[in-house]
Amino acid sequence: MAGGYFELLEWLVKRGNKVFVDLKFFDVPETVRRAVANLRGRGVSFATVHGNQAMMEAAAQEKGEVKILAVTVLTSLDRGDLDDLGFSCDVERLVLSRAAARAAGRLRRRNLFRARSAEAESRIPGQAAGRRTGHPPGEK
Repeated sequence: MAGGYFELLEWLVKRGNKVFVDLKFFDVPETVRRAVANLRGRGVSFATVHGNQAMMEAAAQEKGEVKILAVTVLTSLDRGDLDDLGFSCDVERLVLSRAAARAAGRLRRRNLFRARSAEAESRIPGQAAGRRTGHPPGEK
């Protein structure tokens, strides 16, 4: 992301291009959060972040309109690289494990949002929990 990087993004977006920032962010969560925050509001369509739970959560906090894609495992890694990184499983098992964890996390967030929304709505005087129309009961 040397000098001119963001200008290039602006130039591409102004021409109607979708921009896919394939930088595979991998760092402490706070650094990943700040990197993703720098993309927000610039017209970026997609960005990649390594599939570690803490990094993905940090990216999600700041993503705005940017869609975050999880990198499960780099295709260039071989058995020796995985051993060096401390993974005792093969590449396929690691990919499936990380993909399943991201899918489960997405489902947990959706269910948590629904539960919190229903709870918040139940606190609105005169409105039944789960009712989303804004009209009093019996009116349309």
